[in-house]
Amino acid sequence: MLATEKHRNRWRTLAVLSLSLVVIGFDNTVLNVALPSLQEDLGVSGSTLQWVVDAYMLVFAGLLLAIGNLGDRHGRQAGAAARTRSLRRRQRRRCIRRDRRSADSRAGRDGSRRGSDHAPHALDHHGRLPAGGAR
Repeated sequence: MLATEKHRNRWRTLAVLSLSLVVIGFDNTVLNVALPSLQEDLGVSGSTLQWVVDAYMLVFAGLLLAIGNLGDRHGRQAGAAARTRSLRRRQRRRCIRRDRRSADSRAGRDGSRRGSDHAPHALDHHGRLPAGGAR
């Protein structure tokens, strides 16, 4: 790695750290705006609200550090792979739910008798045909 590339990476790192500090500051501002409503709704004192603000900031900063540490250890590729696996699982669940709704409507289980096939499908609770292919 050349010296200019190291220098460029240092500036990127500084930019990311500065951005995270801006996010924490903005989040603290939002919390401070909500404090009067919290005090009125919960009926707490000013010192209790200060504890809430301090705890909120500590938890937020701690999570930011922990997630940054995980990113350093495992890299961006592992995070991208985890997001991709999560997306695939969600899409698979959506398809299964859609197929079940479709099978239910074809079988007339939703109260409407669509289509000419009025016999219910013999699907098990996982939405699969039983062994032997019975219908």
